[in-house]
Amino acid sequence: MDTRMRKRPSQGRSRVTVRSILEAADRILRTDGYEAASTNRVARVAGFSVGSLYQYFRDKQAIVGALIDRELAAEAEALVQLLDENAKLRPAELAAAGFRLL
Repeated sequence: MDTRMRKRPSQGRSRVTVRSILEAADRILRTDGYEAASTNRVARVAGFSVGSLYQYFRDKQAIVGALIDRELAAEAEALVQLLDENAKLRPAELAAAGFRLL
């Protein structure tokens, strides 16, 4: 289980809640910065009570950590897809695509 979260959402509705909280936090952080991203504000922007937020995240740092984890996972998935797409290319084709040969 993700140690950043108090509990993992198991039902569809709870996954939507967590996703909404993370999306609200992301919007606030990008537009207004870290200081403006209080748990109360994140919950309000997400459309949930702060109590609902605290069911899943212990504090603002846990939310930010979950956002970082989400972004890193997306980047890793994109890299894996890129590598898979280019796995069958010959070295000259890889070089032409901008890959440095080791």
